[in-house]
Amino acid sequence: MFLRFFVYAVNDNDAMEIIDDCLNSIKTYIFEKSEFILKPYWKIPDMYVVDVSLKLKIEKVKFVNFLQSISDHWLQFGSSVTDELLASETDGISKYMKNKISMVNIFFENDELYLVADCLW
Repeated sequence: MFLRFFVYAVNDNDAMEIIDDCLNSIKTYIFEKSEFILKPYWKIPDMYVVDVSLKLKIEKVKFVNFLQSISDHWLQFGSSVTDELLASETDGISKYMKNKISMVNIFFENDELYLVADCLW
């Protein structure tokens, strides 16, 4: 799965701490981290974009708990099945977004779709 975080941070270390805090609840389920890119977001000062590619061995309920620790509302995208989730502080519906997180996109591989099957946010 590919995750893209947009976080409010003053430097690389601050952005890393925010991402570590977000991923803390699933760190024991991560068996591969193949990409990690952290860079300032060119459009907004004091915002960073963090891209992470992960392979997880996780139960659906634990993954849903992870999602709910970030936001109480996730938009779903995909043609016949959901293969992308998006949480944003500006969606107009969300009542909770994790501190210092502006937006998160999650893109799923085919073998990970069970994590979001039949989930409604």
